[in-house]
Amino acid sequence: MERKKITVEELLQRYAAGERDFRKIHLIFDEYERDESKEARFDESGDGIMRLEIKEGCLRGTNLSGADFRGSNLRAIRMYSQGLILCHANLSKLDLNYFLFMGSNLSGANLSGANIFHADFLRANLSGAKLDRVIASDACFTSANLTSASFIKATLTNTHFGGVDLTTVNFRNARNAYFPEAILKDTIMPDGSLQSS
Repeated sequence: MERKKITVEELLQRYAAGERDFRKIHLIFDEYERDESKEARFDESGDGIMRLEIKEGCLRGTNLSGADFRGSNLRAIRMYSQGLILCHANLSKLDLNYFLFMGSNLSGANLSGANIFHADFLRANLSGAKLDRVIASDACFTSANLTSASFIKATLTNTHFGGVDLTTVNFRNARNAYFPEAILKDTIMPDGSLQSS
């Protein structure tokens, strides 16, 4: 699949101009300072000098609500994705392995069929999100808001739900679902039964 390469800066400019269709893009993120000839700058030890806004978490609080990223490669921002606002965004079937979504707002987002191996959703808002058929092995949802989310047919091997309110969450036909210390209220369990603790 051919993807169009765009920089994070171009994505943000196009989003600010009202565009929401970012299907089949390959996101490029340049975290290093550049000199006049566009060459990366290095410190005395030979390490690349990171741009100041990267050091301070340049994407934290960035609003990309409603954006459609189907078929895209967003791996360039996986280490900088904490605090993003992706309400009702379409992230279905994406490779989101190792993404750091801590404190991000993904309420109503579509992550169906995404790979979220080792993804971290600590304190993230995923209320009403669709996570059907996700591969969530070793993912962390500790202290996340998952109210009314859907995990139908999800694979949840070693996935952490510690301290999570699972009110009205649908886990029908999910595999390897285990919820120690989670709040269950009208939660649809993998076998289809309704559970409240």
